[in-house]
This record gives sequence, structure tokens and C-alpha cells, in this order.
Amino acid sequence: MEHISSRGNPMVSRFRDAARSPLVLLLLEGAHLLEEALSSGLRVEEVAVHHGALEGVVLALTHRAEEQGARVVTVSPPVLAALSPVRQPSGIVSLARRPEVSLEGTLSAANGLILMLADVQDPGNVGAAIRAADACGVTGVLCGTRTADAFGWKALRGSMGSAFRVPVVTQAPLDAAVTEAQARGITVYAAVPRGGRPLP
Repeated sequence: MEHISSRGNPMVSRFRDAARSPLVLLLLEGAHLLEEALSSGLRVEEVAVHHGALEGVVLALTHRAEEQGARVVTVSPPVLAALSPVRQPSGIVSLARRPEVSLEGTLSAANGLILMLADVQDPGNVGAAIRAADACGVTGVLCGTRTADAFGWKALRGSMGSAFRVPVVTQAPLDAAVTEAQARGITVYAAVPRGGRPLP
């Protein structure tokens, strides 16, 4: 297995780019998110693991990732710290392709139950909402243009893999989505912390 000990390796730039802007690649911190990504059929591109973590579940995950075509490398502690956005890295961090989900497909789901998130700017709250929605059996999540990216690393940690199991559309035009949902006969409910007004 290849070992990387230099923070100047191009891999570090790829992981940092994914942490800053997850438009194509998602940064997955920890074994749980990697397992969820593999189980959900996401294409995992690269896995970096500290050699001290190569045992048990983590070792099995690296084998699964390799079998699915991912590049797996061991890294030194300084490199792991550069790859991971958290203060205390878990020992394994990965890159996976962002899933492609359409607004039309999400609204067309049979017996649809859709959560729309408007102006939720804290990524941890976005992730928690998606995790709760998954537990409630939603068929899709629409995140508005002023809602934090559901596929940023903080939101992914909050959703704990639910963003891979439930179709999630980001940058969705919610006004148009509400109108379209009503036109399809979907009942729309809205909730706000305070000062709400009835939907037309």
C-alpha cells in the first residue's frame, strides 16, 4: 500500500478543495461516512488512513473501497491532519463523488413526503434535519438557495449518512417547488420558529 508522508503531496490539495467547495467531490471524515457512502453506491475515489488505524472495521472498509476501485493510501499523522478538517482526525478520511439528484425526479416520487429547508444556514442543523427526515421516511429533501450545502463536510457529519440514502437537491428554487408540488396535488405544510404566515 502506498504511503504518503509529505504535506506537499497533490492529494492534500484535493482533500482541502473538497472541504472548501464540495461541488464535485465530497470529503468524508471517519469510518462511518465511508461505510455509508460505499453501502449507498457512491463512487469513492480516494481513502487516506493512518497506519495505526488499519485494523478491524477500518481495515475491512479499506478493502471494500479498493474492491470498488478507490485508491487507498496510508498517511503520516501530519498529512492526516492536513487532509482532515477536524481538530482531532478519526484516522481515516475519504473523497467520494457527489450524488446527482434532480428536482423533477424528487417531486415525482410516488407517495412523496418531501422536506424543504429554507434559509437554514448552519450546516450542522441542515445535517440534523436530513437525518431526522430520513428517520421519518421522507422521499426527498429540497434545500433552498440560502440554505447551507447539505454535502459540505459539516453537514455530512450531522446527517451521518442520511444524505446518501435520501435524494437531496441543493440550491432548489423553493417558491417554484412549492407551486409545482401543489400543482401535483401534494399537500404542503410550513413551519417557522416565529412570525409565520399562511401559505396561499
